[in-house]
Amino acid sequence: MLLSDCPINSKCEIVSINLPNDETVRLCELGLGKGTKLKVCQICPFGSVLVSKGTERIGLSSGVSNLLEVKRV
Repeated sequence: MLLSDCPINSKCEIVSINLPNDETVRLCELGLGKGTKLKVCQICPFGSVLVSKGTERIGLSSGVSNLLEVKRV
């Protein structure tokens, strides 16, 4: 399942990042690597997603959220 397909308030775990290496490195710098558990806080009409990881909130563009494969936990 893609992150952009997750319903609001669902909890999920990143299982695969299908982005170019430099963008994957940037996500890892933000603490969003494979195995990271997230909560979907908000989904915008054009696919952008606001997620929370612990006390942090991170906004991801539709281009990124459509390439992050997750599983619900």
